[in-house]
Amino acid sequence: MSRNNFARFVLDHLIWFILLLVILFFGWRIGLEKYVAPSNVVNIFIHASVLGVLTIGQTLVLLSGNFDLSAEGTLSLVTVLAAWLMLPYSAVATAQRGGIGWEVTPFIVIPLMMVIGLGVGWINGFFITRLNMNNFIVTLSMQLILRGLATVISMGAIMPGTPALFNWLGGGRIWILPVSVIFMLILFVFFSYVVKNTRFGRQLYAVGGNRDAARLRL
Repeated sequence: MSRNNFARFVLDHLIWFILLLVILFFGWRIGLEKYVAPSNVVNIFIHASVLGVLTIGQTLVLLSGNFDLSAEGTLSLVTVLAAWLMLPYSAVATAQRGGIGWEVTPFIVIPLMMVIGLGVGWINGFFITRLNMNNFIVTLSMQLILRGLATVISMGAIMPGTPALFNWLGGGRIWILPVSVIFMLILFVFFSYVVKNTRFGRQLYAVGGNRDAARLRL
């Protein structure tokens, strides 16, 4: 393998080299046997699952030559809104808050969360692609708006007591594997296939690589 090919290989797989260095570092600090123990690996995956799902969406945006700063705000709003709709009503006390009192079933709340996320993305896309506004300003502003709405709804308090069915998505297990980790891995495999083997994926790479050339080809 030539020097240029080796350098390209390293750059294309840089994340795995970084992951290997992290494993070796923490394995050296606390003992490799303890660090790679199944319980610890599962715990790491649980805490990384939400960020991993957000990373998938961010990757699709980056491939198109853009970025989205509103993802964290969207996550904050939809989770707080979900709890607010599902919890029974109670006044703010000891830094805890209940919901609106409707006690909406998770079968309605979860699709609603997805629709809200889709709506936020559509609004961002409209301002950026149709009104030619700067994506940094649009998505940063959207993040501040969404986080503000989440704070207003929750009043800065935690909202415990959501239904067990809803909590199962984030804390349930199938055998020894957490549901959130299984869901993340499924999404990784699905979107990896989409960006590498579908027309939509090729268009993402084309637009991100050279927007003018992609437009002329279309």
